[in-house]
Amino acid sequence: MGAEPLLITTIGLSLTGFLVGVRLRHWLQQSKADQFNLVKPAWFQTGLQIGFYLGLPYFMLVMGYLPARFLGLKGIAFLIWPNFSQPASAVIDFVLTQIGKFILTWMADIGPAAAAGAGLGGMMLLLYWLYLQALKPNPELELRVYHSKIGLIFEVMHWAFYRAIIWYLVDSIYLGTMISLAVLAVEYSLAGRLGNFSAGDQRQYLLRFSLGLTTSILFLFAPNLWLIFLFHFLMVIMVEELSRIALNLKAV
Repeated sequence: MGAEPLLITTIGLSLTGFLVGVRLRHWLQQSKADQFNLVKPAWFQTGLQIGFYLGLPYFMLVMGYLPARFLGLKGIAFLIWPNFSQPASAVIDFVLTQIGKFILTWMADIGPAAAAGAGLGGMMLLLYWLYLQALKPNPELELRVYHSKIGLIFEVMHWAFYRAIIWYLVDSIYLGTMISLAVLAVEYSLAGRLGNFSAGDQRQYLLRFSLGLTTSILFLFAPNLWLIFLFHFLMVIMVEELSRIALNLKAV
């Protein structure tokens, strides 16, 4: 038996885990009982997120169920530990050589990523600016896309994991991307219901989905997760800056 049944099961488990996490977070926020203090600290919740968002893809990767290229981890084969028993100069030379090889694997993707990213990013920022202008003055207008920057890493990996599994199953990057977007749309919709999202939460998740949609389309032009991380990070900075500018203009 191949890896297909396991991968399909993993999608179900990941979807369920995400929704359970949303519901648990809402429950903990509402709960004031002292007996829940153990699971309320940020370090505990972050540990669970690392295990879920990063641990699951890592397990599938190292076990060989999901090849690295489907995740977009180009050049990862060059990221290996040097032999520290060698002289320092040899270790340094080895590290620099591996870094050079790692970066060279990106070269073919930089051009398409820059061109497509400029177009896609510009279009999203324009639509977001028009959306901000349509909103009434609101103290929640200046929102952060993520509560912490590590949330960006978690979400990009989450989207990449779904996309990689479905791409592997259907053997088409285009179809895999489209199906993964549909799965994530369902996931986010259910999360809003289970988490009893406020208006601010709904806007935040809509914005996060829009960013994920933009980066997913970019992945079709440049299937390189490292560049997707960079693009997503830059987009988050620009989106948050647009929110602050819009808030200041409405305050005048």
